Amino acid sequence: MKTFLFIAALAASFAATALAHEFTVGTMTVDHPIVREMPPGGQVAAGYFTIINKGPADRLIAIETESAKSAELHRSVVEDGIAKMRPLTGGLDVPANATVRVGDDGTHVMFVEPHWPLTETSAADATLVFEKAGRVEVVFTVEKNAAPEASTHAGH
Repeated sequence: MKTFLFIAALAASFAATALAHEFTVGTMTVDHPIVREMPPGGQVAAGYFTIINKGPADRLIAIETESAKSAELHRSVVEDGIAKMRPLTGGLDVPANATVRVGDDGTHVMFVEPHWPLTETSAADATLVFEKAGRVEVVFTVEKNAAPEASTHAGH
């Protein structure tokens, strides 16, 4: 019976965490980080999230992960009629007292060669590194057929 109660409490705790699904450091909150479910045999997965900055201007300068070979901040662009992905080498500006959606304007996190299939039964841990706010540990939940618009969780 004790084991059952422990498992039930753990499940309830996980469910509450999944609903909240936001991570904060100082005045910077990362809301609802998700990654699209990978197709079978896929080598990359795209992630999205919302940054809510209630403080001074900052910049997202790096994304680190143990869940994949690398995690890179990208923007999709169309050049000469051809869609291409380009790394955001200078990082991503986060204006003072603003909300930035990684998913708008073709921005996304590219998880390159995940160490396991990113499916609905898994997740990807990452650390978002901000120039001023510092490091934010986050968990990207995997959503089946998640679209960039899903990063606008709770109307942010």
